[in-house]
Amino acid sequence: MNNAIQKDRAGFLERLGQLAGTTAWREPGKVGGGVPYAARGMATENALVLALAMARRNPKDKGPDIAYSLATQQPYKGAEVVAWLSDKLAAGTGRIGHRNAGRMTTVATQAYEWIVGTRVHPDASEVAERFHDDFCTLYDIAQGWLWMSMEAAVERAERAMYSKRAA
Repeated sequence: MNNAIQKDRAGFLERLGQLAGTTAWREPGKVGGGVPYAARGMATENALVLALAMARRNPKDKGPDIAYSLATQQPYKGAEVVAWLSDKLAAGTGRIGHRNAGRMTTVATQAYEWIVGTRVHPDASEVAERFHDDFCTLYDIAQGWLWMSMEAAVERAERAMYSKRAA
């Protein structure tokens, strides 16, 4: 799972840049490039958070927060996202989740930090050796849920942005 997500990160960041009114696109062989966002002097981060906020389905939807965290590499509303993910893991992973209910915060925190970019690899040393296999399984599930949540949020934001341009 990690390799597939890592390969998609650059394309995902480009899509987030487009939502914020910027792009990382450059012509081959030229230094720099991209198109800066200049409308009314709105900061790129503000434009991005506005675009993502418009894609929020309900107050419990953490996808926009996760996408913003990946874009800025800052844990935006990180405690809320980790709590949401911990609850989701405990409720949605059956026996493995029930067996490891007290460890979900550790798994959720590390998966979230990896998605944001503040953690390079999971630290299985923080968990007991007998929990290692369960940790790896739960960690992969957590990464998948984080990625799917932010992907869905960005798709909603893109649809909203492109539908306004067509109107």
